Amino acid sequence: MKANALRVVRHDELQERPETDLLSELIGLIYDAARDPALWPRALKQTCLFVGGSSGNLFWHDVATGRSAVLHVSDEHLHPAELDFDEYLRLNPCFPAATFVETGQVYGASDLVPFEDMVKTRFY
Repeated sequence: MKANALRVVRHDELQERPETDLLSELIGLIYDAARDPALWPRALKQTCLFVGGSSGNLFWHDVATGRSAVLHVSDEHLHPAELDFDEYLRLNPCFPAATFVETGQVYGASDLVPFEDMVKTRFY
C-alpha cells in the first residue's frame, strides 16, 4: 500500500487510530520519500508527530573530516542554509560516541549521554 504522501496526519487523528496503522503509514511515507526526495519534509513532520517531537531533520555528518550538511527539514520556515550545522555538530556530546554504535542499531541520545548530563551542555 502506497502512503498518502500529500497528507500529514493531524495530532488529534493520532489518538483516534491504532498505533500500528499509523506506523505502517509512516514507514510507507519514508519509503516513498526515499524514492522522491521532495516528500522528506512531510515524512519528517509525520515522524515528529508520531514520536512526539517538535522538529526533525535529515543530515549527514562525516566524523573523520567534521563536515556535515542538512538534507531535509520538517518545518518549511526552517531553511537548511540558516542552520549552522558545523558549529551545532561540533558541540554535540553524542559524537564521536555514536560512531561506535553497531550499524542498524536503533539508539537515542540518552543511550550515549545521560539526560542529566545532556541538559548541562551548551548543545542542549
